[in-house]
This record gives sequence, C-alpha cells and structure tokens, in this order.
Amino acid sequence: MNAFLRALAVELKPFSTANIARRAKTTERAVENWRQARNGPTWQPVATMLNDPVLRPAILAAAKRVNGQGGIRKHKSKGKL
Repeated sequence: MNAFLRALAVELKPFSTANIARRAKTTERAVENWRQARNGPTWQPVATMLNDPVLRPAILAAAKRVNGQGGIRKHKSKGKL
C-alpha cells in the first residue's frame, strides 16, 4: 500500500464522504476508495482540493507525512530544462 494513500486516508477522516466529494467535484464512491486506501485521487480532484481552503491542509499534511519535515522532494535534473 502506498504511503501517501495511507496518509491521505488518515487526513480525510474528519470529513464526511459527501462533503469531500462535493468539494473535490468527484463521486462518493471515489472518496470511499481514497478513505480505504484502495487507490488515490487523480490530478483533477487533487488540484481542486488544493484550491479548497478546507481540504488544502489535509492534502498538504498527507504529503508532509510522506516526505518528512519539509514538503517537496528535490530531484537532480539529468539535463537542462
């Protein structure tokens, strides 16, 4: 099981399935799958949740749980951008 999926499931616990689905503009079934860590959200619901003032802290907290103290992992580039 993916560490982010487990972290996301923990962070979404305080919210109702219907509330998350409405705010993320997705189905309740999809949210139930996230809650059970079966699969994760696609980029569209993640982007929507990051723009939602209520759900943003949950998404960022889940990412922080996975990456440790400070947010985004840095990768060395193999070429010029």
